[in-house]
Amino acid sequence: MQPSSVWSRAETRLSLESSSLDSPSLDSLWFLFVIFCIVACFPVHALAYTKKSPEVKAMLEKAVKYLEADGSSDANASKMGGKCLIALVLIKSGAQQDHPKVVQAVADLRKFFDRPLETAKNEDHQIVYQVGVAGIFFAELDPTRYRDDLEKIVDWILKLQKPQGGWGYPTGREAKTGDTSMTQYPVLAIWLAKQVGLKIPTDATQEALGWLVRTQDPNGFWGYQGDDPGKNSKSRRAQTPVDTLSLSAAGLGSVYMCASTLNLAGRIEANDDTSFHIPGALRPAGERDEKAKNRVMVGPELAKAAQVAMADGKAWFDEHFSADTNRWPFYYLYALERFHSFRELVEQAPEEEPEWYNAGVELLIEKQGDDGSWLGGCGRPVSTALACLFLMRSSQASIAKGGLMFDGGLLTGGRTLPKDVTNVRVQKGKIVNIENGQRSSVEDVVAALDDPANPRFQELMDNPEQIAWDSIPAGGRAVESLQRLVREGEPAARRMAVLAIGKRRDLDAVPALIYGLSDPDNSVAIAARDALRFVSRRIDGFGMPDVPETAEKRQAVRDWKGWYANVRPDATFWE
Repeated sequence: MQPSSVWSRAETRLSLESSSLDSPSLDSLWFLFVIFCIVACFPVHALAYTKKSPEVKAMLEKAVKYLEADGSSDANASKMGGKCLIALVLIKSGAQQDHPKVVQAVADLRKFFDRPLETAKNEDHQIVYQVGVAGIFFAELDPTRYRDDLEKIVDWILKLQKPQGGWGYPTGREAKTGDTSMTQYPVLAIWLAKQVGLKIPTDATQEALGWLVRTQDPNGFWGYQGDDPGKNSKSRRAQTPVDTLSLSAAGLGSVYMCASTLNLAGRIEANDDTSFHIPGALRPAGERDEKAKNRVMVGPELAKAAQVAMADGKAWFDEHFSADTNRWPFYYLYALERFHSFRELVEQAPEEEPEWYNAGVELLIEKQGDDGSWLGGCGRPVSTALACLFLMRSSQASIAKGGLMFDGGLLTGGRTLPKDVTNVRVQKGKIVNIENGQRSSVEDVVAALDDPANPRFQELMDNPEQIAWDSIPAGGRAVESLQRLVREGEPAARRMAVLAIGKRRDLDAVPALIYGLSDPDNSVAIAARDALRFVSRRIDGFGMPDVPETAEKRQAVRDWKGWYANVRPDATFWE
């Protein structure tokens, strides 16, 4: 951000303040002069923007009103991806799922996917954009309610992946190459799908990461159609420099997203040099980082290549950064926000007041139309949606919503959570706060677990160990709903359901707990392991470490099934 722009903003604010003085004294003028000097010396820290800044909120309010009222037949807004982006902004701005544009987007999506994939590929040359953004939309909207839709979308995404690992046009002269611009959207959709509990084949993300690091130019940027030297190559090939800012944000952001999906988040030093030294957590499987919560799902060569790609990409951006581009400016800003949000996650290096965000906000202030919209290469409605996603730090919010670890703490998406629920108890089928006498039924608690947006869900998630779950009555809707959550809930709800079921110490619920052992989220699997030990009174259980591999989870499932079959010979297990 240029000091002149900060000075201009400071001058405007101070002029508004001084205008309220009827006859400023010499002292007041001297005070204003001192303030001007302070602002000029410390521009960034004094007046940095955040998504909560009044200027940002005002822009978003105008833009959302424009998107809600827009009834144009803009070509990009009429496409499936455009409809999803606009509906996504509305949802993230607080709209309900019954908003007409959200309802219409869902209906059109289901119609879009209600045909064979091959037919869709032939009818839509840009199908990768449509399918990728559709996956992002459903994962953010309601991954439990739309789980079947999301699973179908992920299936299409995996089938559209090129043999070399990237995504691109399905037909035509560019059908054999991967497309950096397209690849960023299925990569984000896969990351989101994993966060909400879908099982994503590890090799799909590994292949994508391999393609991304091979198609990075030796100077650190990415091009449009990746010139891939081949899977066996250990060197990068020069790429054609086209729209390098936009495509490099897309490519580098995708590398960070793949790194997170493959459990590299938090294992890469933010200030590491560009040498080939690999931190302990990036070594081959079996050499555990004691702080790691999950095993790294990538070999040492690819992990090393990813680390170098990140370092080179950041160095290139440090040298060439601009908030503005000649083409696709708002598409670029959204990619820029995504790149930095996932960089913060993987490196565990959050920025309180990043300069790149300040520069983007300044640009958007300058370019916003009187009707609240922005016009870029994507048409007015879609350009406006992309600008909104930048302003609201959409990717950062998605990371926080997933509850990912950050510097040893839990990101909670800005939730204000109670830190002490020691006065909460279950008495006669009621959740009771002894201190204030507030009560809610067991059914209310189950409903809260069913809806992560429910404030009660956040309260229970914060400290479930201090709630007397064992008072939940046997049978009935409460237990049935809890068992369903073990299958279908988001990770936090699945873990809560496992804890609740385990606290009841009911042998009938063991099949649900055994099913939980195989959960892709390790916090759920470990909760299921501990619950089984509690229910069975087998303190050591059958092993399964705190950071289990898939094979170790499968062995634990076999061991516990054997134990339960001896206790209940007529047992039926979940598949």
